[in-house]
Amino acid sequence: MSKKKKRLAAKSAKKQIRKELDIKILQELEQAITTLGHDPKEVKKELKRASDKLSKKLAKKVNKNLSNIITTEVAAEDKAETVAESKA
Repeated sequence: MSKKKKRLAAKSAKKQIRKELDIKILQELEQAITTLGHDPKEVKKELKRASDKLSKKLAKKVNKNLSNIITTEVAAEDKAETVAESKA
């Protein structure tokens, strides 16, 4: 498999992780605001900014560990493709 495919796989995985983190953090912040007795609709912009910043910082830490996992998955896919091609 070429380096481009590996990079694209890693990049898409990183984006997916960041989006998931962003959504989860935003939900948690909204829940915290409502438990404090405030309306999260009033501070929605600030919550979105905060969740974006936090997800960026956390995604960097998660991506370091993820890079090892992705390379092993891509290598396994390559081996599976070559075995399938050789049998055909």
